[in-house]
Amino acid sequence: MSNDILSPCFDDVFKILFGDPHNGEILRAFLEATLPLPDDDYQEITLLNPFLPNERIGDKIGILDIKVKTAFGKMIDIEIQIANRAALHEHIVYYLAKMLTEQIGVGEHYGNIKPSIRILITDFAMIPDNGHYHNRFRLHDPETGADFADLLHFHTLELPKLPKKADGTKLWSWLEFLKTQNKEKLEMLAKTNQDVKKAVRDQYAREEFVRNEARSEGEKKALLAVARNALQNDLSVENIAALTGLTREEIQALLH
Repeated sequence: MSNDILSPCFDDVFKILFGDPHNGEILRAFLEATLPLPDDDYQEITLLNPFLPNERIGDKIGILDIKVKTAFGKMIDIEIQIANRAALHEHIVYYLAKMLTEQIGVGEHYGNIKPSIRILITDFAMIPDNGHYHNRFRLHDPETGADFADLLHFHTLELPKLPKKADGTKLWSWLEFLKTQNKEKLEMLAKTNQDVKKAVRDQYAREEFVRNEARSEGEKKALLAVARNALQNDLSVENIAALTGLTREEIQALLH
């Protein structure tokens, strides 16, 4: 059997792992490693409907990957992007703006607006000429450094910039987990971070379920979607077959 696993970077796998209500501890641990929010903010993390409501007829539909609200009402969107796309920067700002405007309706006080935070994990270098894998953006004066309204936050986590050796942060462990597709590396990583260890166990359990039991018609469609995503990320037909339980013929049919 292959030693490869389905990468958590695959969009469907990522959403299942971090967007499952039963995985609240995993989601919280990842957020704590990324965002230095007050501890009280993490006492309650609520998964929300990922659809952003339209304000006018004809508005573009907004769909987030994983949308959550903290105990103090901060709105957070976590997304993963495997390949670069046109107008990505504009897309990010647009969705951040919608996360703000959806918080209040006509007649409501602007003071009710809470900070909106987007975390974008990329499998490509998004910020050029910059060796930092974690970049933070907010509203401030670039000359004086003075902050304006503390309402818009954007974080980039760029996997290609991740150092090969651990830098002593929990965030490095999480991003290495997202990059790794090899079981031996995952098991070594799990020994250094108990929260990542929980995520690894969940990953293994889901793959075991996928291989052995997920054969109903609805689940078959989900398997095909995962296989299609894996093919787009250059995983071999043999490895996909071992991981999903699909036949070689079923997987090869997706290539046509």
